[in-house]
This record gives sequence, structure tokens and C-alpha cells, in this order.
Amino acid sequence: MYSVLRLVLPTAMQTDLKRFKPFCSNGAPSFVNGRISLSVFEGPDWSRHIVAISQLIDSLEKEFGESLGQTIGGVIDVAVDWEDYNANLLTELTIPPTLIGTLGRLKLAVTISIYGGE
Repeated sequence: MYSVLRLVLPTAMQTDLKRFKPFCSNGAPSFVNGRISLSVFEGPDWSRHIVAISQLIDSLEKEFGESLGQTIGGVIDVAVDWEDYNANLLTELTIPPTLIGTLGRLKLAVTISIYGGE
């Protein structure tokens, strides 16, 4: 399982990507077509994804304040691979109410992509 935060930046912010470097676990933000991608967490433990997502959003909100959710939009993208759910018919990924509230307030969507296998 892999989580990434993709932010859509206003044109004025697209030239100052170094502000995002502290939020990149791999050391450098990926910037394509007006969107910056920040790696959040990789691993099979959904609860650790939730913690990492919450911490990243809190840090970004401290850095960018009201811009986050007003001029900066985005989506949390969670990729779930075949190996992550081992062909189980049901895999639950619960998002706690506090995180749902924060995501809603900041107008950040969540996309969960489930990839099949075999």
C-alpha cells in the first residue's frame, strides 16, 4: 500500500517548490502539470498511513495556513495492490472522523485505488 498527497498549486506557487522540500520523504518533490506529489507512507499497516497522512496535513497547514484549502487544492491517493489484501473479498480502510473533518475543511479529497492481480 502506498499513499501520496497530490496538490494542485496556483501559478504563483509553482516557481517556489523549495517550500515543499521539507515535506518530501524522498527529499525532492515531484512536480508535473501544475501538481506536486508528496510521498506520505508505504507499507501494509493502514493505521500507520492514517498517522502519516494526519501529520503531513498538520505540517502543511502550519506552513501554508489558509492557502491550504483555498488556493491549494488536492487529493490523498492511496494505492492498494493485490498483495496488500491477499485476495480477500473485503479489506477495510477506515478514515477516522477527525481526519475526515480536517480533509473536508481543507477541501482535500481521498482516492483509494485498488489494483487486481493474477
